[in-house]
Amino acid sequence: YKDKAKRSPLIEKLLDDPRCGPEDWRQVAAALEQRFAAAPKISSRTRETSSYRQTELQGRLMSAYRRSGQAEKIVPLLERDADRLGNYSQLVDLLVETGDEDKARHWCLHGFARTVKETIGVAERLQERLRLIAERRQQHDLVAAHRAEEFFRHPCLASYQELQGAAEMLGCWPQVRKGALGYLESGRRPDMPTKKG
Repeated sequence: YKDKAKRSPLIEKLLDDPRCGPEDWRQVAAALEQRFAAAPKISSRTRETSSYRQTELQGRLMSAYRRSGQAEKIVPLLERDADRLGNYSQLVDLLVETGDEDKARHWCLHGFARTVKETIGVAERLQERLRLIAERRQQHDLVAAHRAEEFFRHPCLASYQELQGAAEMLGCWPQVRKGALGYLESGRRPDMPTKKG
């Protein structure tokens, strides 16, 4: 278990036993790799339980990689199975943590396109990560665009204020304010085509 609070005391003691060194964990990782490779394909009928089990097994394998000194194997593992298991957020977070923001941005866009229709919560988290990358890169126009998308998706005072702050930084708040208020009045997004095109 990744969460120490959920582990039994015996498992906790075994996992943190100082006698288990990197070589022991390499053996554990090798066994888990075989088990992960032999996992049954995820079908539409068993998608939820199979995906959960394989994600949990993948988490154990990543932990074994860390403990065995093979952390460089984690990103390729996550990339290989991202489309199958849908753990784009975890992959993106790890890429950002390791300083590879270009690859993180790629996986945000790819994951967003794959999840926006069926798992909107995942897509929203990926869009938030895109905004954070844009903030770090001081791409204020992209930050404002992401804030606008957040406002249109969840119009509330907080998202309105975030949009205002981003638009003021670009000096275009009056125009953006007009579009935002128009959206609240009519329900039509100013960035979407009308019936006439």
